[in-house]
Amino acid sequence: MTSFNIFALMTTLFALSMGQSYGVDSNLFGGRENQFLCFGRNSDIVKLNDGEPKSGILAANLFRRYSFYVQESLSKAECTTTGSGDIDLFVCEDPDGEECIQNPQHESRNPKSSSETVFTAGGKRTWYIIVKAQPEVSEYTITCNEVPLF
Repeated sequence: MTSFNIFALMTTLFALSMGQSYGVDSNLFGGRENQFLCFGRNSDIVKLNDGEPKSGILAANLFRRYSFYVQESLSKAECTTTGSGDIDLFVCEDPDGEECIQNPQHESRNPKSSSETVFTAGGKRTWYIIVKAQPEVSEYTITCNEVPLF
């Protein structure tokens, strides 16, 4: 293992111990493009509460996973981001981040913008929101709200 890979692994383990997840060098664990080191399938998903903003920083081309539960049958989720850099939003019912980015049910990709908004379909369910940084480091705040369908 090269010294860079050892450094990446140590940094990731430190980040996880602090309650964060960060991208890992793709060569460490099978070569997947947007790899995260996780202790379990969904251990890095951050729960969003209605109207409560969460902030983060992402390195270029990495992503962070969030979940949001719509509680009412006649409601949907509205998720928005603000910040700096180019952020994209992807929304799916499947928590697999890479699958969601490739086949989103809902998405917002405004070029060179950190201001994104996406609405989901209606009904009680959990949505998984993927925030992905594009070609540069990006700071962002994400907020999801439950809103009426009509």
